[in-house]
Amino acid sequence: VLAVDDLGGRRRLGTTDAAGVHRLAASSARPPSALRIEAVGRSGRTVPVSRRVDELLVLLPPARSVAGRVVAAEDGAPLVGASVSAESATWSALVTSDLDGRFELADAPEGEALVLAVRHPTRVPVVVGEAAAATIRLERGLAVAGRVVDWRGAPVADAEVFGVGAGSLGAPRVARADRDGRFELVGIAPDERLALLAASPTHASDAALRWIDPSAGDDDGVTVVVAPRGALTITGAPPGRHRLEADGVIAPVPFLERRFAAAPDGVARVARLPAGRWRVVPEDGAAARGVVTIEAGAAATARWVELVEDARAAPDEPDGVIHVRVLDGAGRPVVDAVVTVAQGGATRSARTAADGTASVPIPSVDVPASVSAHRPGLGMTQPELVEPGGAGAVLVLR
Repeated sequence: VLAVDDLGGRRRLGTTDAAGVHRLAASSARPPSALRIEAVGRSGRTVPVSRRVDELLVLLPPARSVAGRVVAAEDGAPLVGASVSAESATWSALVTSDLDGRFELADAPEGEALVLAVRHPTRVPVVVGEAAAATIRLERGLAVAGRVVDWRGAPVADAEVFGVGAGSLGAPRVARADRDGRFELVGIAPDERLALLAASPTHASDAALRWIDPSAGDDDGVTVVVAPRGALTITGAPPGRHRLEADGVIAPVPFLERRFAAAPDGVARVARLPAGRWRVVPEDGAAARGVVTIEAGAAATARWVELVEDARAAPDEPDGVIHVRVLDGAGRPVVDAVVTVAQGGATRSARTAADGTASVPIPSVDVPASVSAHRPGLGMTQPELVEPGGAGAVLVLR
């Protein structure tokens, strides 16, 4: 039995007894965010920990090994350092290919089909079934070159550039600009739409996604404009750690999400925020009420009650509902995908059920809503405008 902290670090707590039981010592300290349970010959499990649960029953199915190799599509050369993310109905794991391009999933559960998402820094990522794991071939893909500049057109050196693909695998492509602000992202699928974002310690793209077609670039490349970061002060905030998210933007980019905690006087100060619209996600699960706009290089102030609904108050009745179905590239329903609907400054989310469907309440039936979906390991979809009252939306995660 191992404790797992917020950063993924592990420390050994002990072992189970003859009855398969392990008792955690009662403590006033903050408990681990999760426990990792492992046993020889069994498929390991990571389970979340809650103060409200006194007992956890963890089932460890028999384990099996799944091995394979990742190679270049054009000549079969081994690809070193490819990440292989595997998932089944109850299990997940992440491994890396070795010098021969080989990988092994040592504790995959018996009786559960696996889906593998394979990425390499210079190649087009793929999702394959277990039957194709023996030899996985990755295409070279396109390269997207460009330059990071500030609002005056001056180059911004050493900025990190993130290429977020619509409908591609979760993690973005990442490159670092040189001293002239120039960068190159590689391994882009020819038919992939891409949003480019950049950030340095003092400057960042605004918190929005603008899609480009990589195959339609010109000789001058793509220009990514960044602006000075701003700051936000929130008054009347409750204790605990909370989160700021870029409003209506779902992308696995670090600077589009910030965690913060209020001081004893209820004041929270969040520095170096990119310009754009931001909303608070409280620790207690209360719903976001409004957004605050950060201008480039400026400081903004907002009251907690303006940004967050009282979790104890009865929520307003929604005016309508948008129905969404999320499928993978093979047309199968995607379970536990996060569907986000943005309309009129309000953003609501829901997770898909076993049939891939989710119903999200909306404040108005008079205006279109922006609908998107994402799931770790499968990626995200480009936002689509959906008319309320219609047949809803079908989103495909590839």
